[in-house]
Amino acid sequence: IFSLAYGLNAATLLDNTNAGKFLVRAEDLVGQADEVDGKYLHLEGGLSITAFGVYGIYSLADKLNKSPSVKSDEAVKLANYLLSRKTVQLDRGAYLLLLTLKKLTNNHFQIPVVFSLASSASLLDTDK
Repeated sequence: IFSLAYGLNAATLLDNTNAGKFLVRAEDLVGQADEVDGKYLHLEGGLSITAFGVYGIYSLADKLNKSPSVKSDEAVKLANYLLSRKTVQLDRGAYLLLLTLKKLTNNHFQIPVVFSLASSASLLDTDK
């Protein structure tokens, strides 16, 4: 898992012809992710390696201007895992988390959409 994540990130430094050979490996990386409660998808190494892998996938896709082979539901589950982290123990993890969240919000292939309540107000049927 670590070598795949590092390989995807290193491929962003190559010319497009050689870098293109690595984008197919994104599917291998996501395929090794573990699903939790049907809501989260993460890699075995925890936050840092999950964030680093996701960043590598989307950075390489941006470089090549090709859609990554990450399904929309997988992208949502990976993002859910990253956003569910209430604490981060290492500076490296915090940096990779923020870097990856920024990459996810600014990618050209899967645009995030969020629906949430602006307030906790609720409607009551009092006209009975």
